Amino acid sequence: MPPWQAPIVGAVVILLYGLYVASRQDRPVTTAWLAGSAALGVLIGLLVALCDGPGPGTPLSRFLALMSPVTALLPVVGLPFTAAAYFANRRHAGFHRTISRMAFVASVLVSIAVAWTVFLK
Repeated sequence: MPPWQAPIVGAVVILLYGLYVASRQDRPVTTAWLAGSAALGVLIGLLVALCDGPGPGTPLSRFLALMSPVTALLPVVGLPFTAAAYFANRRHAGFHRTISRMAFVASVLVSIAVAWTVFLK
């Protein structure tokens, strides 16, 4: 399946799952429920398309690079996750390496700020 189809497939699958959950819980199916389910499916599909699309590295290294900005602000979990993303992408030039580097630096700064706040106050 080409990567451009992933958002469409994601929207359909999550929309159908949202309808299934609504019917199992006896909830009314509203427009907001349908729109939210479809939007979540599109976002998941975009993540899959970016991980599976063209570019250097493996799908795992690209996934780590794309998720590293999300985890960079988490003091305990962020540093090991962004370090893994950085080391997985350090030899692959391009967008994913840049994102990994920026997230790793942000995570180090957040960890230093948290350590400073916890141990010196």
